[in-house]
Amino acid sequence: MVFGLNPNAEITYFTNSAKLNWENLLLMQFASASSGGGGNRDEMIETTANDILSKLPETLWDIYLLRAECPEITPTTIVLFQEL
Repeated sequence: MVFGLNPNAEITYFTNSAKLNWENLLLMQFASASSGGGGNRDEMIETTANDILSKLPETLWDIYLLRAECPEITPTTIVLFQEL
């Protein structure tokens, strides 16, 4: 529903997307590990996490209302509701 894909295409898309994300994360991990200085890496992670947390809205979502407005339940909507 989010991307306009049928459920099977949606599953394939997200599977491929997750694999690509993991590959990129592993590449970044090895690149930062070889640069040394574990303290700088930990500081960078903490700074990034705090930056993300500062951007999150403080309002809570009414999941029941959102589910009532959802025309159909697909794998994507299930994941979106779980994240909410």
